[in-house]
Amino acid sequence: MKLVVGIVPFVIVSIFCAISINQCVSAKLEWDNDIGYTWSLADKSSTLAEKSRYIDEFIAKLKDIPHAKNGALVWKTRENNYDLNLKALESLGERLREVQKLDVNSFAYQTAIQQITAQEQGEAQTMLAVLHDSWVIENYWWSFTVVKIWLWSIWTVVLIWGSIAIFWWHESR
Repeated sequence: MKLVVGIVPFVIVSIFCAISINQCVSAKLEWDNDIGYTWSLADKSSTLAEKSRYIDEFIAKLKDIPHAKNGALVWKTRENNYDLNLKALESLGERLREVQKLDVNSFAYQTAIQQITAQEQGEAQTMLAVLHDSWVIENYWWSFTVVKIWLWSIWTVVLIWGSIAIFWWHESR
């Protein structure tokens, strides 16, 4: 009986670990293959028309997916609000369309390109993280970072308990 008390936690934790790893991989693949690729292509695009097309496609996909209201479980703020970050992304799309109408050789065009590049490289990562996390919370809550930390902590305690039980069983023989 003592051996069973020690082995059962290993089996249970192994099953939960396998499920957790599957959820994490599934979430990453689904995001990258169905949604996130459009942002990556927009980022890699060298023409404004192409960049604008991929940004618009990304926005359309983000509007159609199920998502949580915030990209956080506990401290929900305006900074991690899905709709506000989507609105910021839409403003980038509008800006891209406006800049396409400018003369390529003009100072206004060059300034706008620098601003767009800075936004894409700097602030965009935080915005993308909020959009991604909101999607993960709604669709793959188990693979959300905070949840993973708590689950892995609990599983570690269970494994230690199982190890102690097995050692205790082995010593009492």
